[in-house]
Amino acid sequence: MVFDNRGCIEKKLAKMLDDIKSGDNATVGILVEGGDYNWALFNTMKNLQNREMKNGIYVSARHTTKIMKEMLQRASVSSDDLYFVDVVSVYLSLCGMDDAEKNTANKNFSYIEHPGNLIDILMIVEKLVKRHETGYFVIDSLTHLLLHNNANSIKDFSHRLINIMKEYRHTSVWIMTKRATPDDLIGYIGTMCDIFIDLTRLEPEHNKESEINKITL
Repeated sequence: MVFDNRGCIEKKLAKMLDDIKSGDNATVGILVEGGDYNWALFNTMKNLQNREMKNGIYVSARHTTKIMKEMLQRASVSSDDLYFVDVVSVYLSLCGMDDAEKNTANKNFSYIEHPGNLIDILMIVEKLVKRHETGYFVIDSLTHLLLHNNANSIKDFSHRLINIMKEYRHTSVWIMTKRATPDDLIGYIGTMCDIFIDLTRLEPEHNKESEINKITL
């Protein structure tokens, strides 16, 4: 469902993220319907930036860096402190890898040759998080990586990324669409989350048996 009362949901989302501070190594999972994906993504990023979180890493497997920066600007999300890992430009033949490497010198983005190169993404992200004592990480999106990788590979990829973020005190955000993400992958990532927010329902539901803080809105 696409929420009509976005203002109310936005306040509830902000409240759930309220305890996250710069330097925390929190893992945040957010489950949404497809029509709410961009809204949840942009509002979560604005929420983190309002807490003066800097040194963001944005893995873009959905759009090119250029398009993504334009979308963020229209949503009033700053990209000044974001480093983009562009997973699609070379794959879509919008630029060659040699040209891409030349164009990224001293800039805030890198290119991955193919969305199936998960190891390359891991290597670049780990290199980036080592540059700063604190920061945050966003991946956009798991659904698009699933088009080029099987679910088990994505499970291993997410597990390793979350461990990297925790080791280097970075907050990581995993926004998943309910229908496009396999249930077992949602559950797997959910077990690793410190905060899991289900925005596909309206009624509160507390999972007392789990150690994760699961809130259903």
